[in-house]
Amino acid sequence: MILLLLFTLGYICQNIGNVILIQNIRRKKNTEGLSFETQIAYLIGAIARILWVNHTSLSRYWFVWLELFVSLGISIWMVTLFVKYKNNSFTQISNPFKLPFLFIGCAVLSFFFHLGNRVSGKWFTAQMLLSFTMFLEASGLLPQIYILRKIKAVEVTVSNYLFLLAVSRAIRMVFWVVSWLDNKAYGFLMVADLAHTILLADFVYYYLKTKRGTPILLH
Repeated sequence: MILLLLFTLGYICQNIGNVILIQNIRRKKNTEGLSFETQIAYLIGAIARILWVNHTSLSRYWFVWLELFVSLGISIWMVTLFVKYKNNSFTQISNPFKLPFLFIGCAVLSFFFHLGNRVSGKWFTAQMLLSFTMFLEASGLLPQIYILRKIKAVEVTVSNYLFLLAVSRAIRMVFWVVSWLDNKAYGFLMVADLAHTILLADFVYYYLKTKRGTPILLH
C-alpha cells in the first residue's frame, strides 16, 4: 500500500503544478515559455495510463482511479487552453523535438522493454502501454527544456510548475528504489524516470538558488 501511495503521490504533485500553470495561463491569456508538444505528450500519457492500469493490481484501489481521471481532466483542460491562447505568445520558437518522432521512438522502446515479456513471455501485451507512458513522459519533457534554454528566463509561475514536476519525479524515484529493494522493480522503468529527473536537475539547482518570487535566469 505504501508503494501505491508513493506512485500516486508523484502524480498528485504533478497535478498541483498543472493547476498552478492553468491559473497562470487563464490570467495572462498566453502560453509564453511553454511547450504545447510537452502538454500533448502528457495528455497521451494520461490516456495510456487509464488503459494499462486496468491490467494491474492498481485497478483495485479507488484512489488510483480518482487520481487518473483527475489527471486526464486537468490534461484536457491544459491542452484546451493551449489551443485557445498559443497564438498569443510573443515569442514563437520552433521545436526540433517533433511529437511523431517521440511517439515512434517510445513505441519502439516499449516493444522491447516492457513487463509482459518478463512475466508472461509475451511480447504484445497491455504492459507495453506502461512502458510507453514512462518513456513518453520522460521524452515529452524535451520540447519544454529546449524552449527554456532558448528564452533563458523562466517566470515565477512556470518555475513553480516545473519544480513541482521535479518533485513528482523525485517521489517516483523513491518508489522505484523501494520497489527495487523489494525485488519488484524493473530497471528500464526506473531509468525512464531517472532520465526525467536528470532533465530537470539543473533547473532545480537554479530554482533553489534563486530568491523566491523572482524569475529564474538559466545560464
